[in-house]
Amino acid sequence: MTTIVDKYRLKKTPLAALRAMLVLGEKAVKVRDSKSGLWFPQPQPARLKAETVAKWLGCSVQNVTDIECAKVVGGRVRRLTQVQGEVISTQTAVNIGWLLGDNPALPVDWYGRPYTQAAFDDRQAELRRRKQDRKFAAHLCQVNFAKGVAVLGAILLRAFQDGNDDGVALRVMDTLRGLYLESDKTGADRNGLVGSFLAGRHKATRPDLRPTLAKWEAAFQKVLPAKPATRRR
Repeated sequence: MTTIVDKYRLKKTPLAALRAMLVLGEKAVKVRDSKSGLWFPQPQPARLKAETVAKWLGCSVQNVTDIECAKVVGGRVRRLTQVQGEVISTQTAVNIGWLLGDNPALPVDWYGRPYTQAAFDDRQAELRRRKQDRKFAAHLCQVNFAKGVAVLGAILLRAFQDGNDDGVALRVMDTLRGLYLESDKTGADRNGLVGSFLAGRHKATRPDLRPTLAKWEAAFQKVLPAKPATRRR
């Protein structure tokens, strides 16, 4: 009896062998009940699809199948490139040396151990966790940024109304610079980026930021209260 392991060993290329041995998700298969004679959907493991690999690589499904069967196109055999191999290795945790080689048998993982479904499942779970964490972290950044801008705007507007905007602006810049250095943990402002940005020197030194700075300044000027006219003595 031919097993799954035997089937993937008989594949022509490592990529074809990899797809043949891996399971990703489930598919619904209709199974007939022996007593009632009715058909019922029953979930079964689904093999890793060529469409999924094509999505990883950003290419067509036909390109993936051509590589799997080592198709000759224009006198050259279609093979995985180094970059494509790195992408698949990142997604699956399979050893890139094996993946780019010519022996479909005995796949190994990143650490040279026999490659298994469990290694693939662990890697996919890790990638999902990272993606979810990044989305949540990005959401928190957006929320905190909105809150920070609101508080900072209120402080600067009140200072402007009280005629102490210059002093408060300097304190705000020093505070933000201190917070940046504390969070950066290096003890130094890399390339003076934050300090020069807060001091407005980027207008001269970073032409690429001038449009952004101009938009921010224009938007802030719109929300400023009208400056009271000075009384003549």
